[in-house]
Amino acid sequence: MTNQEVKIIIEDYITDDRYNQAILIDGSWGCGKTFFAKGELTQHINGILANKNASMRGRKSNEFVVYISLYGMHNCDEIDSMLAIQLWASEEFIVKYGIGTIRWLWKQGATIAEHQTGITLRKNILKTPKSPKEFVVIFDDLERCNIPINEVLGYINWMVEHDKQKVIILANESEIGKQQGSSNLDSRMALILSEKIKLNEENAPSNISFKSRIKRSVQSTNKIDPLAEYTPDDLLFFAEQLSFDDVRYKQIKEKAIGLTIKYEPNLTDLYDRILATSSKNEKSKKLVNECKPEIIGLFDKKYHSNLRTFIYAIIVFEKIHEYIDMLNINSDYLEEVLKDILIYCFFIAICIKSGEHIKPIDNKYGERYMDEESPFSGKLIAYRFVDVFILHHFLDKSEVREIVEYEANYRKENDVDFLKGDYWAFTDDKSIEQKLIHLNSALSENTIKMTYYAQIIRILGEMKKHNVFTEKVDEAFAIMKKNAEHNAPPFDYEHSHYYQTFFDSDSAKMWTELTDIFNANKKDVNQSNLEMLFSGVDKWGADFSDYCRRTEREQGVVRNFFMTLPINNMINAIQKSSAADIHEFRFGLKTIYKMSNMKDYFAEDLEPLKDFRQQLDSITFENNPILCKMALELLKNEIDNVIEALSKDCI
Repeated sequence: MTNQEVKIIIEDYITDDRYNQAILIDGSWGCGKTFFAKGELTQHINGILANKNASMRGRKSNEFVVYISLYGMHNCDEIDSMLAIQLWASEEFIVKYGIGTIRWLWKQGATIAEHQTGITLRKNILKTPKSPKEFVVIFDDLERCNIPINEVLGYINWMVEHDKQKVIILANESEIGKQQGSSNLDSRMALILSEKIKLNEENAPSNISFKSRIKRSVQSTNKIDPLAEYTPDDLLFFAEQLSFDDVRYKQIKEKAIGLTIKYEPNLTDLYDRILATSSKNEKSKKLVNECKPEIIGLFDKKYHSNLRTFIYAIIVFEKIHEYIDMLNINSDYLEEVLKDILIYCFFIAICIKSGEHIKPIDNKYGERYMDEESPFSGKLIAYRFVDVFILHHFLDKSEVREIVEYEANYRKENDVDFLKGDYWAFTDDKSIEQKLIHLNSALSENTIKMTYYAQIIRILGEMKKHNVFTEKVDEAFAIMKKNAEHNAPPFDYEHSHYYQTFFDSDSAKMWTELTDIFNANKKDVNQSNLEMLFSGVDKWGADFSDYCRRTEREQGVVRNFFMTLPINNMINAIQKSSAADIHEFRFGLKTIYKMSNMKDYFAEDLEPLKDFRQQLDSITFENNPILCKMALELLKNEIDNVIEALSKDCI
């Protein structure tokens, strides 16, 4: 039911004097009942009653709603007090005499006129007398009230039936009675365990009705008594069935409540209003607004409707956004990174508020991959500093800067204008010509990653086939070949054509020429780069971890990784390294070797890994032998696990 539909029902209720029961708006916790009632619904009621009472003399206010939360109230006197505060007492009166005096005045009524002090107090409290009947009273949090349900509904019934008061109740109906039920849990447990009580065990969590019964013999007699096996969850389940307040509520509800409205709001309808009231940072608000489809998609996929989660995620992102702003990172791609961080904040918030266990990812950055059955299928960019902030409310300044700058640079390097926009054949001559000019300029400056060469060649081949700006197409391909001759591709070019379908012989021929160049220089260049990587003294482990992460991220498909590494250089580096470098080295390997089907990708790595593992046993440390030895043992375990997985796969 939409907000507008609810407002129509409420309008009919408050304008028709024949209704002498309350209305219940039922909704799950966090669905936005209170937000709706205190905002949009209150404004609607005020507007209706302001028009209805326009002719009333002396009416100085357009406020016609009294909102009272029943959360934690223990008796109906407290409800009286809250009504008195909102209907009668001024702030000065409350400060001077206190709530207790208000409660006493409310209960005593006109009889206090016999007492001089009472007369003085009553004059103060009745300076601007108001009648409850002029108002619509909204009682919220009925399920969180500590007053027995029969008493609070009896109180409300008296208001609506005898005082002709219009009352709207907000509650999560499925939870009504459980607040009181927890206070006598021990008594209900004892009742459950009584042999005279027959329980409906079919729906118990452990499904004990299908379990065999344990029989015990009573030594004093020859009788055999049945004794069921109850788990703690079973006992709580049965105790919930014996929640007598639930029974009382169902019996009394029909008299006190005339209509129940199921409130199931649409986040799309509430998105803008909640954002406007919850966000305090205009920059953050703009990003949350621009990512509206993606954020609503996350909630829909997870079947999550708690609006408190939405507000919580906004707060988390704003705190992180403000922190990043203080770093003064200058990049045209910063906003793209912030949007990815924003989406991840909402993703983690939904997971945590749904009761899922989340721990920070091992790597500083990377993708959090979901399985096919997950509501979040595909990949999501994960940020370890977001995990840490949500769990511990802590941000590491250097780590945040490093990650955000890397992500911004990554987007800059992968921003290929030639591959954007509509299909080239559906545009116009001038646009295609300009795109080719910009492409050749970017290729000449070597700012386009070779990862995208296959996609570009597919389009160039189609253009050449149809004689579309052939000279510029040939120029582009000539520059690509020149770039390939001077750079070893940091991606699996041998398999990248799997991601591209070459529809014609021209593009297929171009790609073959390019891969021949790659094959000619790949081995020498890669070997030289890797040897230099392990020749460093400081932070070589972190550099290797970064190399692994980039390789995994840019190639998409990594094959036979370890056989390309210089084993002797690695052994020498480990021998002279710190414990931190060894840990980072291990983290890098974990980035690569995480697939379940290793045989398909790393079969040729088995023997080099065995050789490397054997040489690790001969390493000794002169500096920090205790910590380095510990780090080495963890590395050995990691290598052993990979070898074991490959050995099983390769049988």
